[in-house]
Amino acid sequence: MHKISLQFFFVDNYFFFWKQSKYQSIYAIQIRCFFLTVNRTPIPKQTFSLIVFYILIMIIQHLKEIHYLISASAKLLLASNYLLELLISHNIQFSPIRSFFIIMV
Repeated sequence: MHKISLQFFFVDNYFFFWKQSKYQSIYAIQIRCFFLTVNRTPIPKQTFSLIVFYILIMIIQHLKEIHYLISASAKLLLASNYLLELLISHNIQFSPIRSFFIIMV
């Protein structure tokens, strides 16, 4: 599954483009900035600072999503290990393939 989300910002007549792609839980961040002005004047410092601020906010949001993903997978792994220990403590016999499946799930 390949998901691409696009977000566009218009800041003081400067066009900002952000592309975030997700491919099988592998996150890739690509940042592209296009500055379009009518009179080709240089970018004011305040506008540039605002654009950098937007980039930092997006990266922080992206890292929070990764943190939630890691946290959920860690909880799932702990639950599967607890289930495996519970089965072993009750002397339930199963094949190595099934035990591997329980650990992986």
